[in-house]
Amino acid sequence: MLRVLWVMFVAAIVLAPGRLQAGDWAERYRAWHSTNEFRCFGNANSANLAWWESYLLQSYLPMYAVTGDAHWLDRFVAHADTMFGVTSDAPGSGVYWPGYRDGFLGWGTTRYDPQGRYQEYMVHDGRICLPVARFIRLVFEKPETYGRYQSRAQFYLATIEQNVIAKWYRNWSVDRGGGEDLESFGGWRRLPVNQALVFGELLTVLADVAKSPLYHRAWPGLPDGFYAQAADSIAATFKRGLLYHSADDAYVWRYMPQGSAGQRWEDLSHGDLDVSFALEAYGQGRAFTRPDMVRFAHCLARTIWNGSSGHPRFARYVDGSGGPDSTANLRDWLRLAEFDPEVGRAVEQAYAANPDWSSPVRAGVQMALTMAQLAEMEAASPAHARFHWSRDSRPGLVPPGDSALVPLGQSAR
Repeated sequence: MLRVLWVMFVAAIVLAPGRLQAGDWAERYRAWHSTNEFRCFGNANSANLAWWESYLLQSYLPMYAVTGDAHWLDRFVAHADTMFGVTSDAPGSGVYWPGYRDGFLGWGTTRYDPQGRYQEYMVHDGRICLPVARFIRLVFEKPETYGRYQSRAQFYLATIEQNVIAKWYRNWSVDRGGGEDLESFGGWRRLPVNQALVFGELLTVLADVAKSPLYHRAWPGLPDGFYAQAADSIAATFKRGLLYHSADDAYVWRYMPQGSAGQRWEDLSHGDLDVSFALEAYGQGRAFTRPDMVRFAHCLARTIWNGSSGHPRFARYVDGSGGPDSTANLRDWLRLAEFDPEVGRAVEQAYAANPDWSSPVRAGVQMALTMAQLAEMEAASPAHARFHWSRDSRPGLVPPGDSALVPLGQSAR
């Protein structure tokens, strides 16, 4: 029955956004938005844009799907225009690597450099541009949006291609070192997994955009098929690094790519970024199959969550160790409820135990995005969005150890 409800939900979102009815989650989101919309408006710091403003932008898209109200797309445009309006080639003052004066407009920050120097990061560019790429795809796919927003979508696409994509394509295979900033970039294969996948998801969405007859390549230096080829390569690389936890029929993986020193398990919040990439790749038929997505869902529902309603606990790491961790970063884990309804129940318990949900205005932007996503679910199926599952716990769950893990090539299918 739940699977039927989820299919109805997806069909309603895709076919008739204007006919969906907003409910309680939408009202919670509106309350949050009225107080928090301008927290990072006009900010040029790439960290703030990546980890706040991009989530705000993303939240407008499900709110449009729920209401069919162009107000939410207008708010998207107002924020995106401002975000692109603060781009620069290099900072006007301060210390920075001369290579940043490369002619490409973008964003940067001094936040993560030990000496307080300006740096640019692939993961920030990916996070900042990802919701914009989704907006472009929406406009290209839906006639009711194209007439009103075509000029903005084409402008955003040209700006991203001529600057963000062009900059990282020029540096795609360089090896200046092992750092995460562009100054010491060692190629995407040496970045933390989540950082490579964030930019990989941007490329994957743009691969979808490039299929549209409305797409016109804005940067001549971009080879034919680059988006699709890069998306396939990144998806295949991620999948090869997964480990199969047989006891839970789940995938677990490391924070750094295979062969890196100082390995640790991926954590819950960064894993959310990884899951988002896998969902996009799966939707396009790249590398991942439905059984793969079920195993990602089992990672949250069976390995990370302890299965308890009365005392819910979410491990810090995807192998079930550490923690308990914050439950604020479950927005894309939640989307795996399509593949295992226990994910929805796990998120229900997380929200019930988190005091911030009692005051929507106080919630962070990632929780606000989750409200908007839940509004989509509630609009199509109120019973689904309110998570009416009856099982209280899953007895006998034993925390996994490394002995239960095998590379995918050796896993029992």
